Amino acid sequence: MKKNLTLPKNSHAEIFCSIRIKDNTKKNAAILQEAANKKKFGRKIKLNDVIDFALSLLQPEHIKKLQTQSFTNEDRKEQMRLIYIDKIGTITKEEFTGFMMTDEFTEFRKQHFAEISSAAF
Repeated sequence: MKKNLTLPKNSHAEIFCSIRIKDNTKKNAAILQEAANKKKFGRKIKLNDVIDFALSLLQPEHIKKLQTQSFTNEDRKEQMRLIYIDKIGTITKEEFTGFMMTDEFTEFRKQHFAEISSAAF
């Protein structure tokens, strides 16, 4: 049975939720919070304030870097295969694995290195 949570119209109540982060990440954020609170005046800076501000600094290139870091070797192999299909023609995954063991593959990588490096599918 669901309960509807209704707040009074003039309420300044905020809704909080939990997220899972690594202990090391929490420690790093707490160190930054502690440094931000080393001041003579003003209210205490909450951990939420530190995290919210840090997230506002993320740029699209940071997101792209995070995406690239998440790629597995199989992902990178599939990216190369898709570039091969675009440039040369259709090839199955199994055939591409065989192609990767040839000298022609080394040449293909050299010719299309920039595309392979910047590919983010």
